[in-house]
Amino acid sequence: MPEAPDKNEQRLLDPPSDTISSVKFCPSISSGRLLMVSSWDGTVRVYDSEQNIKRAQFDIGEPVLDCCFSDATHAFCGGLDNHIKMCDLNNGKHFAVGNHDDAVRCVHLNLSRNIMTTGSWDKTVKTWDPRSKSVVVLSQPDKVYSLTSIKDYLIVGTKDRKIWIWDLRNCAEPIQKRESSLKYQTRCTTGMVLNSADGANDIFAVGSIEGRVAVEYVDNDPEKQKKKYAFKCHRSKEAGMEMIYPVNSLVVHPVYGTMASGGSDGVVNIWDVDKKKRMSQFRKQATTISTLDFSKDGKLLAMGVSYLFEREDMPNKPCEDHVVVRSVAEHEVKPK
Repeated sequence: MPEAPDKNEQRLLDPPSDTISSVKFCPSISSGRLLMVSSWDGTVRVYDSEQNIKRAQFDIGEPVLDCCFSDATHAFCGGLDNHIKMCDLNNGKHFAVGNHDDAVRCVHLNLSRNIMTTGSWDKTVKTWDPRSKSVVVLSQPDKVYSLTSIKDYLIVGTKDRKIWIWDLRNCAEPIQKRESSLKYQTRCTTGMVLNSADGANDIFAVGSIEGRVAVEYVDNDPEKQKKKYAFKCHRSKEAGMEMIYPVNSLVVHPVYGTMASGGSDGVVNIWDVDKKKRMSQFRKQATTISTLDFSKDGKLLAMGVSYLFEREDMPNKPCEDHVVVRSVAEHEVKPK
């Protein structure tokens, strides 16, 4: 059962009518309270999360699987219609700027190079430079399930647990081809710079359907690779049995570098990746956390609450799909 309502939480009005696939805050500090929400109901909505007002709605038609701001007034989205579409908040219009040969699963902004990257079930990733309108196609080993970036590195997670790492400065070939440290299907990834005793390290985390997260180093040096680790999370005891829930979303706090994980148990955990421990846990939501994102200043956390039909004994949705925006206290996310 979900816990009692939290005074730090606000449920957004006029939510999507179907599964929430992605929540993304605007990366612009001046517009950092704008929140974009994509859904299987075929819409992309933009909210003022502070005022709890819907500012815009783009009716895409087909289910939208991911979305991302490119700046304060423009965004990209993709989904089951195979198209990448730009949404213009100035005039409320959207139009196709490119396409894949199958569903677009991931839409990601690489802040280092200011380019959009899209990953598809057609086994490709494409990079889109809005300024030059140039497109680069990167072939992948299988369907793309997740992608993230750390500075100039792009980390792509595909079917069958493959992890390919690309250097966006030279995309002729992937610089590394790996398999996930986890035994089951990759669900999400996130990248970060970890500042620890041995200096700054480029690392990424992988979440899977088995209720585990792996923390891996980009540097392929054997000494660095010895430091990678994995841990169990999003598990609970129910009626004497251990219930294992998928990890659906991983996001890094933009100020303190700690990591939030959202799972199908309806819980968000905050992790100190360097010290390998959980720092805090937010109250249990009514159902699955399908997606997460921190605001640019790290003071807000948006949660998509959507049941993903993970349990055979629960054939119906336990609640309506909705978005919760939570105020984040410093002691919950700042390493001690």
